[in-house]
Amino acid sequence: MQTWKKIILGFIAFLFMLTFPIALTWFSISSSVLNADTYKPMIPLILDSMLGQNTADAQIDYNTIKPFEPVLENWLDNTFDYVNSKTDKLNLELPSDEILKPIIKQMALSAANQNGAPTDQLTQEQIDILLEQQYPALRDQLQTQLTTAIAPVEQQLIQVKDIVKIAGLVGMIALIFCIIFIIIAILLIRQLRSIMNWIGTYLLFGSIPLLLIALGLIFGINNILNSLSIPQEIIVPITTLISSVFYNLALYAGIFTAIGLILLFVKFAFKKEQIDSKK
Repeated sequence: MQTWKKIILGFIAFLFMLTFPIALTWFSISSSVLNADTYKPMIPLILDSMLGQNTADAQIDYNTIKPFEPVLENWLDNTFDYVNSKTDKLNLELPSDEILKPIIKQMALSAANQNGAPTDQLTQEQIDILLEQQYPALRDQLQTQLTTAIAPVEQQLIQVKDIVKIAGLVGMIALIFCIIFIIIAILLIRQLRSIMNWIGTYLLFGSIPLLLIALGLIFGINNILNSLSIPQEIIVPITTLISSVFYNLALYAGIFTAIGLILLFVKFAFKKEQIDSKK
């Protein structure tokens, strides 16, 4: 191979090893950190923790708050759609009356009992009528409070959207350059074995460090948290989130590591077959 080709291949190999981890990291982040599905398994854990704290006051029981899980999941979907610029407005609404009424009812009864109101002297029918009369005003009040709370959050998320856009652009540019570098290498090398060797080698150089880092963070951070004197209701959501985030990075890096190994294996097997045929 001519010297100028070796120089160009060495230069694009260096650039490939820089851009490939960036592209791989971005797409693993976009499918984990910036994906609402990553955080949805934490919702039941958070609700269980809240119920455990409220058990003494008997504010809300599990059967009442369980239907609220899909609402929180929908809020997560809307939030990440907004962060990922899929929607122009953060739209979080209260759940349906079928879900909201029982929760308001239990909260109102609990508040009345704590304030010394004689709710035990009222029949269930009288309580239902009273709550039915007050429900529209309570719902409007909650919606107003929710809208007021969303406004500053939406303003803060605008900055997050800008960062995500820039990061997405960097990740996409890195991916495009990786593809360009591979095409240039193929055009310069033009030998199947050498092409497999070049691609396989630099896929390994780019993916193995990420694979080791991801696995190290998954097991290392989880072991550190489990060794600390922290309540399990706090540790479990954190470890679940960490595992979900770095699992994708380990998965993608593992896939490209396997591809690199397969290319090198085929290349050496192809070479051995050629040697055996010459004999």
